[in-house]
Amino acid sequence: MTGCFSGIGFRAIMAIIVSVVIGAGCSKESTTGDSAHSEPSVEHGKVTHAADPSEAGWQLVWQDEFDAGSVDDKKWSRAVDCWGGGNDELQCYSDRPENAFVEDSVLHMVATEENFSGPKFSEVHPQYSRDDTSKTSPFTSARLHTKDKMSIRYGRVDIRAKIAGGKGMWPALWMLPNDNVYGNWPASGEIDIMEALNAGIGPHEVHGTLHYGLPWPQWENKVDEFHMDANPADYFHVYSIEWEAGQIRWYVDGKHYQTQSAAGWYNYIWRGQEQGYQVANPRAPFDQEFYLIMNIAIGGNWPGDPDRDWPADREMLVDYVRVYQCGEGNSDADEYTGEGCAAVDPAVALNADSGAPGTHEFTLYADGPETLSFDVDGGVITNALLPGQWASAAGSVAQEHVDLGADRGRVWDIKFSGESNVFLTSKELASLPGYESGLMLGGGSGWVHNGEVEFDVLVKNASADSQLAVKLDSGAGKAGSAAITLPSAGEWQHVAVKIADILANPRAEDGGVDLTNVVNAFVLEHTGSSAHIQVDNVRLQCAYNIEPEPWQQDQTCDLYPREIPPIPVFTRINDVEWTVWDCCGGADFAEVNDEQADGSVVEFTFGEKATVSGYKAPQPLDMTLYSGGTLEFDFKQVSPPPEGSAWYVKLEAAITAAEVFLTDGGPMPSDSWQHYVFPLKGEMVKGQMDNADMSNIKLLLVFPEWGNAEGAVMRIDNVKFVAP
Repeated sequence: MTGCFSGIGFRAIMAIIVSVVIGAGCSKESTTGDSAHSEPSVEHGKVTHAADPSEAGWQLVWQDEFDAGSVDDKKWSRAVDCWGGGNDELQCYSDRPENAFVEDSVLHMVATEENFSGPKFSEVHPQYSRDDTSKTSPFTSARLHTKDKMSIRYGRVDIRAKIAGGKGMWPALWMLPNDNVYGNWPASGEIDIMEALNAGIGPHEVHGTLHYGLPWPQWENKVDEFHMDANPADYFHVYSIEWEAGQIRWYVDGKHYQTQSAAGWYNYIWRGQEQGYQVANPRAPFDQEFYLIMNIAIGGNWPGDPDRDWPADREMLVDYVRVYQCGEGNSDADEYTGEGCAAVDPAVALNADSGAPGTHEFTLYADGPETLSFDVDGGVITNALLPGQWASAAGSVAQEHVDLGADRGRVWDIKFSGESNVFLTSKELASLPGYESGLMLGGGSGWVHNGEVEFDVLVKNASADSQLAVKLDSGAGKAGSAAITLPSAGEWQHVAVKIADILANPRAEDGGVDLTNVVNAFVLEHTGSSAHIQVDNVRLQCAYNIEPEPWQQDQTCDLYPREIPPIPVFTRINDVEWTVWDCCGGADFAEVNDEQADGSVVEFTFGEKATVSGYKAPQPLDMTLYSGGTLEFDFKQVSPPPEGSAWYVKLEAAITAAEVFLTDGGPMPSDSWQHYVFPLKGEMVKGQMDNADMSNIKLLLVFPEWGNAEGAVMRIDNVKFVAP
């Protein structure tokens, strides 16, 4: 196609854009029309945006009109994998022509119901091999992308397509960064131009989304829907974004329906020892070059399971893909910003976000060691942090708290001479029954991915061989440490240390620090000849998504007093000793003697709190041997749950789970022992919560309806998995 742009970066396009003339060989004939009521055909006479983009100053810089007779491999690469997209999707993407071909100047992307084997990893995984056939899936589909062939930073994208419909279908037109400048997904961002779920089954709508923010599982996905007056799979529509520096807008058939801005999106990156974690520059992560992706996913966590026995293959038809830049877009010095050609509906409100994650800060030392206070059931727990020290030789460390006056107040003055350390310990605990010394850094991800230890330090003097490290300590030698760069002498400086770095450098002999039992919440260790330093404003900080989705894990991070672990009750299940377990402190359990069972059984009593209870494996277990078999146990209802509640059974893996009613495996519960049998297939494995991974089972739970359990009492015995 002479005169058309392909296979070049956007900045290279910029240098020659002034000379662009769109010829007949590069563009299909354009008229206006209302696609919501157009005929569902592949004819191209009705272009469905409200106006020609060139009228607003947009200049075409890259396109595919699919006139070449086949998929142009200079413009598009075909994905080959069966890994499931990180969403438990059920398709294998293939590079076969039957899954993606061009006919009559239209790209056909075809989803087919057929067993197919391919790579179990994604293309970016270090173990990926295109020749791998170790994973088999029940569907095939196509995913085309322009990575390393065409990428853009700011501009307009129009894609005219007739999407694939049906239960479980998930067609998408979207973008990913060509280079993960800010880190792996989602830190470097994702732009979803259009996604549709179960088109023709559910509401007539499509979605436009940005993904950004903290690492999984606390990332942000900001989304809005465009509601259509007909099934979007019945007709061609033009799906568009206009992307400027600091703003992205979404359109369907030229109608503006969503705007997001840099005032809302963010990412949170490490800025080094002096700054710690900070929000990146205001436009990040959507200030880099992104490439295009078109695909049909099938099933997965969002659309749910597809139907089966399709009467015909399902297709997404793509008429054209066109990429524009604004001819008046150089408003920020010599940097292209994409501004000047916007089509804005002033009635569309900004889809706003906070522009930063939430943070929790916990001060350990300010004008002296802090006394932490925690509100708990039954009263208040105070934990006075006490300074301590350790030395490899007598006299090699001395510490005191000195008053520097109004500018800073009391600070921690420390003199090291040799290998030694000072620390703040949490052992001074004014306790209620059920608690012990130690702190729990709760929330998991917020600490592991974005937690930090921070403090101010003044180096008064230090020998040339002096080195400092920051540690967390769980007692009994269980610790991790991270070395810091010794600040220059003579002025106060801020120091931040990643908790991830502390966890990554455990003491080899003990397995490292346990964040659920931190005894010494701050340790500063010295090696070398000598150093005299002062320390102030010691704190722990974690970050979390302040607008989490209900299904996201670890929705906050916090600091808690350490509860005394309950004495475990064990049940042997298939020769493995499982611990009786309660997730949230809302249930009591004990071994009791049951005359009907002729021996001891486990009894669970549910309290006021919402809770789930059952059995926890000592580590995630590979139970694939039992796929196609059964889960069985005996159950006795001593007291029923409140009216309107019901008993549930749940198998939980590392991420996914399956949940069914207790009565799916047997009769209505009563005060007599009943035997329950659950097939490990069909509704059990593909149940309410989808896709329990039998290769990674960690929990077996039996519980009343969440939040409606108070007063229920159950007994369980003879739990086993039976292989087919």
